[in-house]
Amino acid sequence: MEFQSQQIVIETKAGRQTIDAVVGIGSGLAYHLEDEEDEEVYTLTHLLSGRTISEYGVDDEDVAQRWLELVASLADWNQDMATLQAQYSRHLQDQIDAAIDRAYVDVYGDPWEDEEDESRA
Repeated sequence: MEFQSQQIVIETKAGRQTIDAVVGIGSGLAYHLEDEEDEEVYTLTHLLSGRTISEYGVDDEDVAQRWLELVASLADWNQDMATLQAQYSRHLQDQIDAAIDRAYVDVYGDPWEDEEDESRA
C-alpha cells in the first residue's frame, strides 16, 4: 500500500478539526498522532466520517502503518459509516483491535518465539 501525507478533517468533542495525517491511498483510512492521557499515540481514522475507528492507539509509526494495512483489508472503508455498520459483522471492532497485536508482531517479531525456541533446546 502506498501512503501519503495529507491534511484530513476529524471529528472531535470540540467539533471538526483539520490535522496532518498519513493516508493509505485508496484505503479510506488514515493514521495520525493524537494526545491521549499525557501520551501521544497514533490512531486510525475513517476518512469519510472523520471518526477514530478504535479506542486504542499505538506508540510507533511503523506499527501504525502496518495496523492501517491490516485494517484496510477487513472492510471497504470508502463507504459511509452507516453502510459499514450495516454491512459488516459486529465483530469488526474486535478484528480492528486484534490487528494492533498483529501489527506489533509484524514489525518487531513474535516476543514468544524466542521463549519457545529456548524451551525446545
